[in-house]
Amino acid sequence: MLQNTQTFRLCEAKPATGTYSYHAHITYFKGAIYTMQSNHPSDEDTPGQRVLMRRSIDEGEAWSELVELFLSLDRVDAAWSVRFMRMGPRWW
Repeated sequence: MLQNTQTFRLCEAKPATGTYSYHAHITYFKGAIYTMQSNHPSDEDTPGQRVLMRRSIDEGEAWSELVELFLSLDRVDAAWSVRFMRMGPRWW
């Protein structure tokens, strides 16, 4: 283990949040830490998959609730659904 590091559990595998998470990413942007992961109730790359995000504005001491960035395709009418968010002048 690296010295001077801390471990945080950001998503617990349970039916309410999904038991299969993968494609984990973490980034620091303008004073906040963001995490994202693909998530599914039980499997990979099948209907029901979604993308989740959490954010911390205090160096990882406290985290936001899980937010769905991209809905699972089995929950929308269109063949593809994308959510964008605006941060200042940029769209993500």
